[in-house]
Amino acid sequence: SLEGSLLPKDLKFSLKIKNISFNAIAPTMMMKVLTKINNSPKVHSCYKKLSKSEIENIVADSLGDAINSMQFMCMSYFKKPLSVQGSVSSSEDGSKRDSSLFLFHALGKILYSKRDASKKSNQDVLPTHLKMFERDPLISNPEPSGKDVR
Repeated sequence: SLEGSLLPKDLKFSLKIKNISFNAIAPTMMMKVLTKINNSPKVHSCYKKLSKSEIENIVADSLGDAINSMQFMCMSYFKKPLSVQGSVSSSEDGSKRDSSLFLFHALGKILYSKRDASKKSNQDVLPTHLKMFERDPLISNPEPSGKDVR
């Protein structure tokens, strides 16, 4: 859980912290902040300005990660040609949780690939000073995942 990774166990024990909870941000407050970010002059130099309805979609679909969703949406619109920008459907919407997490799922497949100890070979043996970094061979090849990220 997120609660366990925020503070070390010894600090929680010494401060007698049993539970950490976070209150949800009101949609109106989130809308104000995202509108302020959207109207910032620094944002316009790098990203396309979003419409009010697009910001409302981000607030509704962000699930606690509104700024990240906004960045994905701005980047996806900024890179598309003008003729394509007006015809973006809701399934291609950058604020949708599944599409914004695709990059992180692909990174997870590469960084935390499953390994098989039974396929260990003597050919790929590391020198003795690097033995502590030795890992079992990968079950699957992560290369296709890397090509899908683009």
